[in-house]
Amino acid sequence: MENFTLTEGLFGITLSWKASTTPNLTIYNIYKSLTQTPEFYDSVAATVNTFVDQNLERGKTYYYWVAPVDNEGVVGMYSSDVSGGITPFNLTISYPVIDVDSVTVAWQAHADASVVYNFVYMGSHRDSTVLVDSLVRDSTSYTVKNLKEGQEYYFKFKARNSANAFTSFTDLDSVITRLIKPTDFTATTASQNSINLLWKDNTSLEAGYIIEQTVEGISTWQKVDTVGINEQGAIAGNLEPATAYSFRLYAYSALGAISDYSNTATDTTERDPNIPYGKILAVTGLEGLKSDTVTIQYELKLDSGKNCQTMDWSYSLNGTDWVPLEASDILNNTMRAPGQHHIEWLSLTKLDGVDDESVWFRMKYTDNEHEPSSWIYSPLFHIDNNLPPSISILPVIGEQTGDVTIQYTTEDVEGDNISLTGEFSTDEGTNWAVATIEYTGESVSSKAATGTVTITDLTEINNGDKVNLVATDETSHDFTAGAVAGGGTWIAETDNNTTATNLAAQINANAKFSASAAAAVVTVTQATAGVAGNTTVTLTDSGTAGMSKTNFTGGVLGGEISDNITWKAKGDLASGFEGDVSFRVTPADKDPGYPSSPINVQVDYNQPPTVALSTISSPQVSDVQIGYTITDLEEDTIRLEAKYNLGGGWKAATVKEDITSITAYSGVMTWESMEDADPILYTSVQFQLIPHDHDPGVAVTSNAFQLDNDQLPKASVLTISGEQSKDIQVIYTLSDKQKDDISFLPQYSVNQGATWSEATIVGQKENITMADTALQDTFIWKSYTDLPEKEIDPLYLRIIPSDLNGTGASRSTAIFHLDNNTPASIVLGELTGEQSDGVTIQYQITDISGSDNLSLVGKFSIDQGVNWTDAVFPLAVGTITPSDYSRSFELGFLRPDRRC
Repeated sequence: MENFTLTEGLFGITLSWKASTTPNLTIYNIYKSLTQTPEFYDSVAATVNTFVDQNLERGKTYYYWVAPVDNEGVVGMYSSDVSGGITPFNLTISYPVIDVDSVTVAWQAHADASVVYNFVYMGSHRDSTVLVDSLVRDSTSYTVKNLKEGQEYYFKFKARNSANAFTSFTDLDSVITRLIKPTDFTATTASQNSINLLWKDNTSLEAGYIIEQTVEGISTWQKVDTVGINEQGAIAGNLEPATAYSFRLYAYSALGAISDYSNTATDTTERDPNIPYGKILAVTGLEGLKSDTVTIQYELKLDSGKNCQTMDWSYSLNGTDWVPLEASDILNNTMRAPGQHHIEWLSLTKLDGVDDESVWFRMKYTDNEHEPSSWIYSPLFHIDNNLPPSISILPVIGEQTGDVTIQYTTEDVEGDNISLTGEFSTDEGTNWAVATIEYTGESVSSKAATGTVTITDLTEINNGDKVNLVATDETSHDFTAGAVAGGGTWIAETDNNTTATNLAAQINANAKFSASAAAAVVTVTQATAGVAGNTTVTLTDSGTAGMSKTNFTGGVLGGEISDNITWKAKGDLASGFEGDVSFRVTPADKDPGYPSSPINVQVDYNQPPTVALSTISSPQVSDVQIGYTITDLEEDTIRLEAKYNLGGGWKAATVKEDITSITAYSGVMTWESMEDADPILYTSVQFQLIPHDHDPGVAVTSNAFQLDNDQLPKASVLTISGEQSKDIQVIYTLSDKQKDDISFLPQYSVNQGATWSEATIVGQKENITMADTALQDTFIWKSYTDLPEKEIDPLYLRIIPSDLNGTGASRSTAIFHLDNNTPASIVLGELTGEQSDGVTIQYQITDISGSDNLSLVGKFSIDQGVNWTDAVFPLAVGTITPSDYSRSFELGFLRPDRRC
């Protein structure tokens, strides 16, 4: 047997093997054992080469073999053994509710999604658990009721998948029900140092009671006493006078059961009338950038009325461990008469950088004669001496198409651990959403900035040449070359190395810097760490020829972090988003810092569309039908760019349909090839589409096909000469290689071919029979019908032929002057009597078109029409619109001494 393998699974072990070549094979025997000695277990048909075993126990290792068996029962050679166990079924089990007579058990859903049911087993003995319920996968808790007080109960689980296969059992887990808790718990002061405690015993199963104690207002409880079975009272001793104590207790059993806590009982021990007492009323002054100086308001009482002051101050962050304070930490602590007063605590000396919501303060009173008072405790309060961190982020250059990497730098004077929250806005910062980010970065130690001065040629250095250094506090310091060393003056002597040593010694004497010389290089370090030290080194006068320098760099403030943020922008933004996004980051330690200045990130998550073309058969004639299918993940409106190639390169194609705004992703377009190609045969033509949404997709090119526009008819209009009007005879020719019947569409254009209109003709234009491949004939264009009273120069005339193969081409266009305009006529009103100066003349114009603008030109005669002279017409009749065809004008004469 070959390739015998074992696969461990949650629902069993799967065995598999390569089919045997044994002749007359009928079955395979499966052998199984907890040792390495084979024991027959099961068999499967010869056509099967896998076996699933579900009869398994958790934590055991099983050995398996397989062997072929022929039709005579002869068992072939065993395989090598394989071993393994069932994958343990584990659940995280907890008990969120434990009561005297009930328990709620809870668990986390198993990670294996094939689990469909969980089966809950329970019992009062570890060896006697029984099935109590089965729950669907989404159920993650179960409550058992009617249990016994203080009893241990055991739980285990198994699961089933949809194929009815079961897992192993989980490990056994147990829980003990509660004892009945004590009630009616009271505390009564007995003396300055003791309080009596009493309670009601409600259970018969306890082994005793545990008593816990705290000072009133402190939330940390301490175990102070244990009493035996059936006890119902105790004395709390070793207490401080005049102090309020709180107590609680619970029962326990030998089995490990416990009760819930009793009620809390509180009382105050008696006091000595000679010892001051009182309480802390409030802790104030906690607000601001830091809590800093905290005010402790207290009430002092003393029967004798003597003056007292506070002492032995301390604070705690957990109510248990107390840190003593020095007298220098406390301000305004003087002897005072009984009453309400305050002291001030300089919290920064011990708690600088601390932000904690659970802080307590305590102190004592003294009159400097008797014993000091007991501890006086404050209420719980919040200290915030933490400075929030700051952050800066660098711009992101270029368009982003995946995760966005953003470099950031945070600073925090306390060096706290810092968390970052990213936000983005798609509306220029009006609304912000939380960004999904990943980031790394470790806090670095504080470093002081360093700069260098190199002596390159001491012969070029003259007395008075200066090295100027700017310190972290922005003060400027000169170190000047001179004849006598000291006070910042250094000597250029011997060689470059010696000169560097001299300069370093003078810089070192300045408290703002330290310096060392290595050969001719002086390394200068700021005395104070931090980015403020990244300042300048300046060389002045002729020293620039004998020295070189580098500015201060490398200054780092403690707690500075510089690293990268990875913004998972593609998941945060809408599918296919393309545009500008504002991004900012807010740092936080225990307090949130201020958001960084936003940066603009240009993202493009649009997936360009793709298009597929149908196969184009050959030959094609005239209008070419092209099928296409578009795919676009964002379902954008698509624009298609169509091109054709006749062999001389790609050119824009004329398409009949609108392909600039497509929402239906499957369709057919029509390439009007006669608009783009000559009416000849093209043996190899290709068509191309480029899809666009916000971005261009990849061009797709069709198969090569034959375009035979030579099959289409052709037409020409012979030259028409001179000015034409009204009925115009037009001579035309038609040609078609196939001698198909031809129809044609006569067209004219009044705007030099920009637009065309159908012409009204007399003559045959439909189904003209072609006796031969060419034909010449005439028709009459009724131009006055189409263009009455119009004068057009030039006017274009053509005919477009078509046959059963499609629309052909017009090979020539007649161009001529069309004049269908009828001249206007005018009638002047009769003049009677003698006229002088300006003469008013009435006129009536008649024009057939009724829409022409006209002008008047006239002459007058003083010799009964023998001779005529030009009349002076007023401007009003220079241009006469149709509305002024019937008016009058005043005529002036060239000879004012004459009369008409």
